[in-house]
Amino acid sequence: MSNPNATYGFLCEFDSRHIYLFDWLRRHLHTVRNTYNPRELVLGRCYSARHMVIKEHTVEEKCRKNVKFYANGSDVTAKTIATMPNNLPGLEKFQGKVWSQCLGFLRDPKNKFAETMCGGELGWVTVKYAPDGDSVFEIIDVAQDFTVNIPKEELLPSPWSPEYTEWVPRHYHPSTFVVHDKHRVLSQQQRFVKHSVCIETNIFNPAFVPQNT
Repeated sequence: MSNPNATYGFLCEFDSRHIYLFDWLRRHLHTVRNTYNPRELVLGRCYSARHMVIKEHTVEEKCRKNVKFYANGSDVTAKTIATMPNNLPGLEKFQGKVWSQCLGFLRDPKNKFAETMCGGELGWVTVKYAPDGDSVFEIIDVAQDFTVNIPKEELLPSPWSPEYTEWVPRHYHPSTFVVHDKHRVLSQQQRFVKHSVCIETNIFNPAFVPQNT
């Protein structure tokens, strides 16, 4: 069970002052004060870290299927599944962008992904840990002649998915988007939600005893 006071992630770098853990769930690089024995730290492994306490953390199956970390000396690399947008109107600002649902946006200075894959396709890439600006990883290789098929319900929306890019008129009230048909099946795009609450009002409560007034 996760500890809310701990920081989780793959160890990508450490020095005498800080350790750097990449959290694949949040696609974020955490900087944590180094209060640990360097003998306990192995690059590329997943840890949960609290003050003075660090231990290896079990990687979820979904993560193991989509990203694998490696270390060679002080160099950290990873293999992950990535994609890029189709060339469609309204997505101009995302052209040339490569995205991994585990690692976020990936820098691709040599356009290796675009030269190998088509928009909307999924493919395996090898990246190196090289934080710069808003991205943490840079593509160094792309698997040739190989595309990946993942069930839609296992895919998280990309930054250019309709959930994020479709314009919603400002004058619309939130109730406009409430689904009143309680038997309606969720769309494929909505199935990434892990938990939900269904509320129904004006239901007779047989256990209620009104007070005499």
